[in-house]
Amino acid sequence: MTIETWLAFAAASAVLLVIPGATILLVVSYALGQGWRTARN
Repeated sequence: MTIETWLAFAAASAVLLVIPGATILLVVSYALGQGWRTARN
């Protein structure tokens, strides 16, 4: 594997790790809308 291919893979993986998934967005929306205790349970 060339260094360019590895860097492209590492950059794509980092972007995917930084973007929150649907579940995280749902929990954050509940926390903002109804309070942190409701989202945690």
